[in-house]
Amino acid sequence: MASNAEVAAKLLRDAAKFFLSIGEQNPSIQAAMEANAKTFHVIAGLVETDPQGECMIADPLPDEEAKAGTGPDGGGPPDGDGAPDG
Repeated sequence: MASNAEVAAKLLRDAAKFFLSIGEQNPSIQAAMEANAKTFHVIAGLVETDPQGECMIADPLPDEEAKAGTGPDGGGPPDGDGAPDG
């Protein structure tokens, strides 16, 4: 029987495939769908390799806060943390 983490990772990877499919069919949102797919794929890997680990991806900030760097931690996540850029 599969563990909860294995099932969650499979669901996340299937969602990533779905986002890619939607993006291929809708060029106007393709970049956003690719970013979503990348995020889901990264999180699937984290769920498999470290299911009890803490997520190092910061909560998304509203556009104004992200541009000004005025969010709760002064901005978005640091580079190299596995979060998609952009």
